[in-house]
Amino acid sequence: MPPGTPAPEPVSLFLTPTLEHLGIWVAALLTLGVYSFLYSDNPLFRAVEHLFVGVSAAYGAVIVFHQALKPLIVWPLVVLGRELLLALHLPAYRLPPQAAGVAVDYRLYLVLIPIALGLMIFGRFFRGKEWMARWPIAFVVGFGAGSVIPVVLQANVLEQAHGTIAPFLPDPQVATTWPDQVGNWVLAIAVVTALTYFYFSAPHRGWLGKSSRVGLWFLMVAFGAGFGNTVMARVALLIGRMQFLLYQWVPLWLPWRGPGP
Repeated sequence: MPPGTPAPEPVSLFLTPTLEHLGIWVAALLTLGVYSFLYSDNPLFRAVEHLFVGVSAAYGAVIVFHQALKPLIVWPLVVLGRELLLALHLPAYRLPPQAAGVAVDYRLYLVLIPIALGLMIFGRFFRGKEWMARWPIAFVVGFGAGSVIPVVLQANVLEQAHGTIAPFLPDPQVATTWPDQVGNWVLAIAVVTALTYFYFSAPHRGWLGKSSRVGLWFLMVAFGAGFGNTVMARVALLIGRMQFLLYQWVPLWLPWRGPGP
């Protein structure tokens, strides 16, 4: 030990338990349970896997209930029931504070449409009523396709075409250097050759075959860059878990610790 360095301060293996210590132990054991799959498939890994899926599903269900079902279905139904009682000149209940912001107009009755579609989904659980689930599924698929296709076309096709063509249009306000021009030409060649690689209406022979071969190289470069980025992100997660184990979990049960800062 260098002169002047204070001796390591011994600490007890039985630290005063706190909720924070309990959370660290649970997180550390779950982390080690997941990493145990690197050795072999085992009951501990399967238990942690099932726990993760169950907790994720339960958390998602609670979030959907409090952020979607309650404000969009439960409180409008509460207000609608009160309005029906008032229309029938019957004693009505007092609205809870959460339902005070629900507008009382025609939109209140439109809530019944998604409620009916949502209940029709459960027709798949009843014999002879499976056909009822086709209507909400068809509505979701049709609405999803109709809303996503224009966005994807605008973002992935039109914007890509504009970004490829725009650098070649004369613009006196934009000064381009020769590295920029080289990059623009490389981008244009990559787009055209990659598109020819996916053109299957003619055999890939002659100039079309050469162009598709160049496009394949560009695709491999893009896939390699994407894969490398994914690996870097996963390694960053691994480093984070290792730092958690070394700097938060290990000091809880080691019989010593080094000098403080």
